[in-house]
Amino acid sequence: MPKEKGVSETERLDRIEHHIQQLAEASTALQRELKIARELAAIRRRAVQPHESANPKRPRKKQR
Repeated sequence: MPKEKGVSETERLDRIEHHIQQLAEASTALQRELKIARELAAIRRRAVQPHESANPKRPRKKQR
């Protein structure tokens, strides 16, 4: 970051630290959202698959 006029080094570093904390919180929130999105996608994928009992059964051939 470029040096700012009239701002102490401590204030500048505090602002940088605060920004890093905000980015970390945003990253954590996005990871939670991604996890939820993956879970919902898996639920939707299972919901559209027909149940195995819905599959037509082939008639058995008579054995002679």
